[in-house]
Amino acid sequence: MHAHSWYFRLPDDSAAMGRLIGAISYSGTWTWIEGSLRPPAGLAGVAKAVGYDVGPHSQRLQVHSSRQADRAAFVVKRLLPAYVGFELAGFEERAFEEARKIAQGFVEMGYRGRLLVVAKSHGTNRDYNGARCNFQLSSWEGTWSSDESGNQPARLRLTFDSRYGGIEKDLEYILSECRSLRLEEYEPKRAVAA
Repeated sequence: MHAHSWYFRLPDDSAAMGRLIGAISYSGTWTWIEGSLRPPAGLAGVAKAVGYDVGPHSQRLQVHSSRQADRAAFVVKRLLPAYVGFELAGFEERAFEEARKIAQGFVEMGYRGRLLVVAKSHGTNRDYNGARCNFQLSSWEGTWSSDESGNQPARLRLTFDSRYGGIEKDLEYILSECRSLRLEEYEPKRAVAA
């Protein structure tokens, strides 16, 4: 067996989700974060035309408006971004912990979406890595070509792959946190085509 995965249902609890993202910091093998988060409906103080991107070496505001005033309003009025995007965020070791804290903070505020946290990657290759924490922070629709198809719950999928240097120990802190939170472990089910 080269790879092994665990699946845990996530509660609709921002603090619990934040604890899980925080548990990632206890292992020094994590390399980068991918994904995007959006605020919950009705959250006050969200700038509609401004997003926040966290990349491998920097962070920047993205203004999706032709009006320069939107960026200034975001900063001056201390508004929240309409999305937070992560692309190879924290690729350098010193930047990973900062990217992780940003993700944790927005999730604790109620932002939801998808985050993929990767360990022992072979450069920036998204497919060949030793361990992965794949957070789906709200219910979602799986594709028919995967082992998770059809309507799926919010979940955390933890995977290690020995072909790329992964070992179960890479995931021990977050597995321990899942069990401490008494998250339900489950096997995903494929939907049946009609």
